[in-house]
Amino acid sequence: MLFGGVAMTIGWLRLTPTGPASESPGECDATSSFAVRFCPSLPSFRPSDEAPIRLTDQVRPCEDATAFRPSFCVALPAAGVDHATLVTQRQDACAQLTRSDAPAFCLIVPSSSVADTTLAREAALVLLRQRLGSEFRRVSGGELELWAESGVSSTDADRIDIVLRDDAAAVQAYFARRFSEVPAVFVFASQQSFAFALERQFGYSSGMAAQLSSQYGGLLISAIGAIAINGKNVLSGGRPTIFRHELTHVMVHQVAGFELPLWFDEGLATLAVETDDSAFDQSRATALSILGDETMRFTTFDEERSWFDRNAALGGNAYGVAVEAVRLMVVRLDRAGVVAMLEAVGRGATLDSAYSAAAGESLRQFVEGMPGRVLANCPRGITLSATRPDGLVLWRIYGFGQQRNVTMTADGPAHYAFQVMTDRYGVYSGTLGAPMPGGTYALRATTSIAITAQISVALGKTTTLPSRACGA
Repeated sequence: MLFGGVAMTIGWLRLTPTGPASESPGECDATSSFAVRFCPSLPSFRPSDEAPIRLTDQVRPCEDATAFRPSFCVALPAAGVDHATLVTQRQDACAQLTRSDAPAFCLIVPSSSVADTTLAREAALVLLRQRLGSEFRRVSGGELELWAESGVSSTDADRIDIVLRDDAAAVQAYFARRFSEVPAVFVFASQQSFAFALERQFGYSSGMAAQLSSQYGGLLISAIGAIAINGKNVLSGGRPTIFRHELTHVMVHQVAGFELPLWFDEGLATLAVETDDSAFDQSRATALSILGDETMRFTTFDEERSWFDRNAALGGNAYGVAVEAVRLMVVRLDRAGVVAMLEAVGRGATLDSAYSAAAGESLRQFVEGMPGRVLANCPRGITLSATRPDGLVLWRIYGFGQQRNVTMTADGPAHYAFQVMTDRYGVYSGTLGAPMPGGTYALRATTSIAITAQISVALGKTTTLPSRACGA
């Protein structure tokens, strides 16, 4: 099962179209209309367990090469500077680097008005595109840049492009703003090529790359707003949700930066793909059960642990718990209030101080009180799906305790009774329908300690709508 996605901060990695790499800085085309142009060969990667190289654009001599270890330096020329002068400036700017740290490429910058952070992002994406090589082709550009691996057919690439742009429009509408920098999306043709790139391009160990590629639909390289998509997640099945999830991460980071609690970052990105907040699918039922369990519920909010560890500890359900927290925050502050809070964080506030100013309580108080507020008077219950095309109705019980025996009865035109055992989260799912006689049934769940829940369900010609009944 592929989970949604995850935001990763990898500072050394936007993509601008570029021609073939030239052999020397002197061969760069100073008349290029691109914001950044890559020239000669790339420096090699350092092992992933070494301290990361800081991708730093130096607009002055590199005084502290030991501390910065820049992978390039560049002078930002005034408008009208010819190419020879530019190359000289670039060489002068890096004169204090040791030979082993000398940059292996130059950058052409059209004017001195280019912001340092934009330049660094452009250069980093050029590096990424160059490292991915000719296996990737540019599908489309403009407000979004989509790149696809050669194994992705033109038909699939065009379909992905339509979904991607629709999701980008939805994200911009949700936050009532446009992306400040164009997101770049790279779609890998298979789980195998995605895993290979995680190891070879993004510095993960082979074991971690294999784990991520089997569990996650995509990764966001936070510092540059580049999205890597696992083809397994988008080239088969229904409409993918991973694009909207990752694009939400991009927008949130453009507004607020990268210093957000991961439960909030992932919860907001997951909430953005939700189309019906009244539905109680397996994920939501499990999240509600976890919130009612004191031994599990705070795992999602443990910022001392990586998101991978938290999600693994909850069997992939940390996303669902985080969604419930963010859903409650949106209810309390409304959407505009949440965006205003993100803007405050972008101006230098912490999420704690921004939330406290908006809600009158600390973030810790919110997290501690959130389970009771979300569960309210419904810590356990029975939920029903809408009637499926095959006539069956899916039911679930949640909040009944881990691996607890529960007696289920269905009384109506006929009587049925059976026992089930909840899973490790206190959830169990089943179906009602043919060959049961049509009509209205009272579905009841009871445990040995007198925990009960009951709901009415209509079978047959009547269409059942999603619903929930709370237990006593």
